[in-house]
Formats: sequence, C-alpha cells, structure tokens
Amino acid sequence: MEKSTKVVHGGRPKNVTGAPLNFPIGVSTTYIAGGTSIYSRFGTEVTRALEEVIAELEGGETLSFASGLAAVKAVVDSFAKAVGRPLDVAIVEGAYNGTRMQLNGAMGLIVRSISTITASTPDIFCDELSSLQEFDLVWLETPTNPLMSVLPIDRVVSIAKAKGAFVVVDNTFATPFATNPLEFGADVVIHSATKFFGGHSDVLGGTASFADPAVAKEVDLYRRLNGSILGDFEAFLILRGIRTLSLRVRAACENALAIVELLGEYLDQEMIYHPSLLVGKPGYEFLPRQMLLYGSMLSFDLGSSPFRAERFCERLHLAKNSTSLGAVETQVERREKQELGISPGLIRVSVGIEAQRDLVEDFNQALELL
Repeated sequence: MEKSTKVVHGGRPKNVTGAPLNFPIGVSTTYIAGGTSIYSRFGTEVTRALEEVIAELEGGETLSFASGLAAVKAVVDSFAKAVGRPLDVAIVEGAYNGTRMQLNGAMGLIVRSISTITASTPDIFCDELSSLQEFDLVWLETPTNPLMSVLPIDRVVSIAKAKGAFVVVDNTFATPFATNPLEFGADVVIHSATKFFGGHSDVLGGTASFADPAVAKEVDLYRRLNGSILGDFEAFLILRGIRTLSLRVRAACENALAIVELLGEYLDQEMIYHPSLLVGKPGYEFLPRQMLLYGSMLSFDLGSSPFRAERFCERLHLAKNSTSLGAVETQVERREKQELGISPGLIRVSVGIEAQRDLVEDFNQALELL
C-alpha cells in the first residue's frame, strides 16, 4: 500500500463484525493479566495503534513519547548507556534549541563534547564531519532550521559508520512523505508529533523509529522506567491527525511553492530559503532522490532591520505570528540567531493548508505595504 493509504487504514482494530473503527480512549491504568495490556505506563491499545502507523511510514519499530524532547532524551540516554560514558556528539548547525540544551547538560551529563557542523552546503558539512577525530553520535536535521539546507543522509551515514558512530535524524520538517531516513542508513528517526503528525496545534507528543529492534527494546525499557509514555488522549488526537497527514502535507507543500514564487517577485533568490530552490545546484544531485516533496517550511530575509520583519508579520491577516509549525494554519516567526550569522530580518514560515489564492493575497498585501 502507498503511504496515503497507510495513514488512513493503519492502526485500526481487527476488521470483524461489530468492531469499532477506532480504538477507544482508555480510562484504566491497570488491566486483567493475560492480555496485551498490563499497565498504561507500558503502553495501551491506542499508543500501540499510533506506533504501528508511524512504523509503517518510517519503516522501523516505533515508540511514542509525551513530547518530542522526551523522545530525544530517551534516545540520547540509551546511546550513552551503550557507549558506557557521556557521548561525543556532532550536531548540525541550527539544530532545535531544545535538543541542544539537552545535549549541553540541562538534563544531566549525557554528553562529553559537542561539535557543531556548518550546514551551508552538503560538501562543507561532510568535509567538516570527516575532519572530526572522534564522535559517537551524529545528530542531523534536514532540512535545517531555519535556512532549510538539505544534507545527504547516505553520505553522512557513510562517514559516521566508518567511525563507529550512530546517526539520528530529526525528520519533523520533512515528514515521512518527503524523506525516510532509515532507508538511507540512519539508526533512529525522531519526530515532534506535535507538529505535522498532530497537525492542529492542540497536542504534545513525540516519536522515535528504530532500524534495530534491539535498540528499540532498550529505549522502550528506558521509557517504562522514566515514565515518558504518551497518554491515551494525546495518542488518540495524534492518530486522528495522521489520518489526514497525506492531504495536509501535499496541500501545504503546494502552497509553499506558490509563496516561494511570490517572494521571488520581491526579493533576490539568495534571500529566499526553500529546498525547491536547491534543485539542480552543484552538490545537490541527491536531492530529488532523498526528498520526494520539497516541504512546507521556508524562510526569507527582509534585511538587517528586525522592525521591518516584525511589521510584515503584524500586517498578515491569515498567517499567525507564533512559535510552532506543521499545523493547518500558516505560521510566521522572526528568527534571529546572530551567533549563526542569521539576519535579524529573517522570517520562518510554516505554510498551512488555506486556499492558495487567499494565502498568496495575504502575503502579497503585506509585502506591498513594506
């Protein structure tokens, strides 16, 4: 079956007379012995249904967590345990701040050193990664945040495996409809299920999918002892969101291409950041193979003035000036990171599923007012 069918039919109760179409939300923590459920901290019918669907999308055994950061913590702690000491980590420049804070010791000494790798081009990233003498784990986000650089997962995996290192890919931006990192050799795929999976800005959750079932088993034990399992109600909401994931992702990606085209009427292409603009450039020959869709995340630079960017965000009528992504509504946010050389006028956009004409008109009137 294709993925658009899997998201609709995966994780359903058995197709027998009188069976419900959806698993009911559980309101019990404890179950009679002998069945598949023992105690809700170990998982329930609803959490297992959600994990089954995502496992089919990503191609690896999947565990669900109370948040994306809970998934990050469980995976990194488990790898540190496997290595037997705090990890040496190579992480892509601009990686999610919550992930970086965890690795920097906010939640305990699970990391010994962090090497931040520049993501400006695939060749630069791979050369810098190859130059590192020692590392245990590569933490990759592709496309990157917020400049939407795309990195070759298979090349990164080849470099990492030669040094005996694990590779984790945060696939939240791309979604499984664009990229499946496990197919390119990654060990673990992380998602903030709060974003595209849930899709409606109303639920927290996270997932991790594993190439090696033995690693998944170790992380599952960690999750049981740590108590970071996803709740039944949250799992139900995310599973309901996944049923429309195919439609939402494709509509948002089409809208993103229309916004990129509009921005090209106002800005130089060098000031617009979207994976579609990398197609055909030297070093990006892998891109059409790795990304089947070019995503609904983009950024653009309105210059050195933060006030100009803030005025643009305020003048939008449909798009929401808010800190998140992957939802049905378009969201914009000024993203300044001077330490990474990111302009004060940079705006990150998570494009939603509004009617394309309305969305383009909204962006156009705000750009004209500037």
